[in-house]
Amino acid sequence: MTAAAEGPVELFSPARFGFFRFIFGRFAAKHLRAIRLAAWGAPQPGPPGSPLVIYANHPSWWDGVAFMILSTELLPGRRMFIPMDAEALARYGFMRRIGVFGVEAHSARGAVGFLRTAQAVLSDPGHMLWMNAPGRFCDVRERPVPIAPGLVRLAELAPNARFLPLAIEYPFWTERSAEMLAGFGPHRGRDPGRAGPAAARRGPGPGAGGHHGPAGRGCHRP
Repeated sequence: MTAAAEGPVELFSPARFGFFRFIFGRFAAKHLRAIRLAAWGAPQPGPPGSPLVIYANHPSWWDGVAFMILSTELLPGRRMFIPMDAEALARYGFMRRIGVFGVEAHSARGAVGFLRTAQAVLSDPGHMLWMNAPGRFCDVRERPVPIAPGLVRLAELAPNARFLPLAIEYPFWTERSAEMLAGFGPHRGRDPGRAGPAAARRGPGPGAGGHHGPAGRGCHRP
């Protein structure tokens, strides 16, 4: 199998992931004042045996750093994969070795490719897919929160996965450096034995814009 034909599962390198987790952590420690998890916002992955889909809003380019830090700190032991615009990924080839895979934007072929790759990722209960639900940058105050059609379809194609919404925001308050605020919502997927479409279409839960102060559970340097 050629490198071009290999998927993100085959290309994933634990050693490279660990290296870039260290690099991303140092970058966040230098440029963020704090990382705060809401008191209500710890992730609830549920019983073992189910892959996870974490779907977040998309307020900033910081989101990739947030995914790296939050996934390893709060959901250790699971392997993370992230879809990314194929043109952007072409400029950062190293990311293919840490679980990032390209998606052709704004095309039917790209949507089919995303769903095929996402299904392959989620076939392993130890895997988790982290993605920005809107598929584009959007302000934390935008309502309703946009949900890309591919995410709704994925919830139907991966009924055994647990779908956890994630809200993120990066306020400065009165400081020079921003803080990262995060909070996970309850499982929005289809429960075993429950009929009907997955509830991912209802949106990613409490909006990050709902934070009105720095209070939260945990404040630490990355």
